[in-house]
Amino acid sequence: MLAKLKSWAQGLGAETASAPPPGPSELAVATALLLAEAATLVGDLELFGMTGTSKQSLAPEHRVAIMEMLWEVVYADGQAHYFEASLARRVAGLLHVPDRDAGAARKRVLARLEQKTDPA
Repeated sequence: MLAKLKSWAQGLGAETASAPPPGPSELAVATALLLAEAATLVGDLELFGMTGTSKQSLAPEHRVAIMEMLWEVVYADGQAHYFEASLARRVAGLLHVPDRDAGAARKRVLARLEQKTDPA
């Protein structure tokens, strides 16, 4: 299964500029692959192809939403490990999400996590 996903992801980077724009299902898959990368940290999926598809096809607020989802995966175990945080920062850059917006997305995720764990 992972081999099939890797093969598909590598094909994304090979698309030409004249290719038709991706449909919603392709964007969803590209986003899912980014989130899977954050969860597994395999490290050898092609981030450029996945982020390129999203960057070209999504409005800035949707790219920020992807960052928020990515931070949710990073903090799924309650802490951000170095490699996970590094991946999130790389993805933010590849998606052309400004540092301020990526940081705000991270803070929203942390605030939601605090609300879930706060007994009051």
